[in-house]
Amino acid sequence: VRPAMETTATLVRSLAKIPDISARRDAFHQILQAACTAYTYVVSYTGQWKLPSMEPYIREFWTHAPGALPLVVEIKSISGNLFLSIQRSFREDHYVKAFLRQLKDNGISYTISRTMPNDVPEFLMPV
Repeated sequence: VRPAMETTATLVRSLAKIPDISARRDAFHQILQAACTAYTYVVSYTGQWKLPSMEPYIREFWTHAPGALPLVVEIKSISGNLFLSIQRSFREDHYVKAFLRQLKDNGISYTISRTMPNDVPEFLMPV
């Protein structure tokens, strides 16, 4: 994970050095296009909850981040539970159903607490 984060940080720092906002936007767009061809999804485990005194009061935990990739799974561990936020930019739910089937097939119980349409705004870049 560390090498990937160092690469990302280097990219962000290089973008920040571009003075012209239009050129910066174009460079960022190229990076996103390259990421979408190299990666089809991202799984992000943010780690274990660091405030154990609050754990008894947490019934749900949602990570709702703008995703640049078509499929993003955010995972958080709190009080012996795993909370998954699965975001996708496409209508089909084949991958979500296949993932839930894998959990069931492996004897892992789960509860779907909430579903909602993708409300992450899409910003179309000029061609």
